[in-house]
Formats: sequence, C-alpha cells, structure tokens
Amino acid sequence: MGLQPVCEDDFTGPELLPHWVGGHLNGSTEVRLTVGNGLRFEFTEGTQYASAGIVTRDALHGDFVAALQFEVANPGQGCTFELAAVQVPPPELTGLPPAEFSDAHRVYNVHGAPPYVSSEFDENDGWRIGWNWGHRQGARNARGEWVADNTDNRYGKSKFGPVSGAVSGWLQLSRTGGSRWQCHGRLRETDPWTLSGEQSTELLSGPVYLRLVAKHWVKRRLGLQVAPANQIVLLRFTLSA
Repeated sequence: MGLQPVCEDDFTGPELLPHWVGGHLNGSTEVRLTVGNGLRFEFTEGTQYASAGIVTRDALHGDFVAALQFEVANPGQGCTFELAAVQVPPPELTGLPPAEFSDAHRVYNVHGAPPYVSSEFDENDGWRIGWNWGHRQGARNARGEWVADNTDNRYGKSKFGPVSGAVSGWLQLSRTGGSRWQCHGRLRETDPWTLSGEQSTELLSGPVYLRLVAKHWVKRRLGLQVAPANQIVLLRFTLSA
C-alpha cells in the first residue's frame, strides 16, 4: 500500500493532543472520560444511554491503516466500543471532563452519525465490523441531547467470542482502493491480524474522520434493567496513511 506512519498516541495526558477533539453524545453522568495513562472510560451502573469519545480534528484522504490497543475490564451485554470512520465533522471545542459538558454532538455516538464503518469490540461477543450507508442523523430531544436513529445500522457476525473476564487486545480499520474497508482484530501485539469483516462503498471514498468511542445502554430485550458498570482503557493509537 506504500503507507507511512503519520500519527501515534499513547494518551499519556493530562489533556488530549491537539489533533483530537473529545466529548459526549448527551449529558449522562454514567460515563466519565479522562486522559492519563490511556484514554479512560469509566461507566457506572445505571439506566441511561451513555456514549462518549474522541474524533480526529482533520479529515483523512486516501488509503490508511489505523490500529487501537485496548483493555476492557467487564465485557458484557450492553457495552460496546469502536474505532470508526465517519463523514460528520466533529465540533471545534473539547468537552472533557463531563463537568465541562456544554453541548451534545451526534459524532460521539457509537453506531451513530452515518454513513460510517466501524471496527469494534462488541459486548462479550468479540470483534466485528459495523456499518451504516444511510444518512439519518436522529434528532435532539427536549433537553437538546441527541437521540440517534439506528434504523439503517448493520453488523457483521462477531468473531473470536464469546469472551469471559477482562480482555486486552487490538482493533484495526483500513481503507484500500478508496472504497474497500477491512476490520481486523488480535489479542497481543505479536499476534497476526485476523479479519473480522469487510465491506465496500463509494459513500466513504472521500475524506473521513476517525473516532474512538464507547457506550453502555440498558439491553431490555434480554430482560436486563440496568446498564453495566465497566472500565475501558485505550492504550495506544497508530495511523499510517
């Protein structure tokens, strides 16, 4: 592919590097996002839909490969995180930590702001690809918070799961030929990458932004009454383009 390393971030903190902007989908207090010894998502058990993360300030053009090292303490139903490519630009200002929350933005929603494609660690099911080729952005509720529209969301079959207990691993997302997307996963840095899904679309052949986001929600169709507590730490991000 002739790609060259262009970015690496270990999220040492105490603030985001200038090429990131971070924030929240809504005003939920059930997720706290901080930077220091990793990008850290602390989810408390609760009843709210909570999603937050960071997005690249500048758009990517052409082919690239992005990789993300992670640790998840309590993989389970109702908690997902992803490395995704989107077309929706992020806001100018960073809203971290939650005490500084001033406005919601749809780009910080896992599985939101279509069209998108995502390499993700889904609940306790393992690695998979997700995508949405539509344009429904949802709407703001009476409090001005974004309520996402997931009508057009699609997901590949989860691979390498189910998993039990804390998991460390990697996600990878790549674009080749302008329109071919591939997702890969692995447990250790020395392991070979294993394909977790692929899709092609001209919709995302132009400039895209990369986002690293996580969420929890109440999965009532399984009879659950609360969203799970969890800790997700993103340890290292690399980008070649």
